[in-house]
Amino acid sequence: MKKIGVILNKSKFNTATVFIKELRKQKKYKINYFKIKKLRVETNSLPIEIGDIVEIQQTRPLSKTKNNIITRILLK
Repeated sequence: MKKIGVILNKSKFNTATVFIKELRKQKKYKINYFKIKKLRVETNSLPIEIGDIVEIQQTRPLSKTKNNIITRILLK
């Protein structure tokens, strides 16, 4: 499953933090709300910078906290 997010933090060793904002619906009270997630992702040595919009995909666990990779950069 592919998701779109914004790069918040870039660290050493091919790791970055991505901010994902999803719109969800609450059925009982008929309210729309945003679910916010911060994920650690593998960059695969792509030339990313803070603020880039990227597409990520879930993979097998790469480390204790990383189980996603960046597939492509959508907007710099």
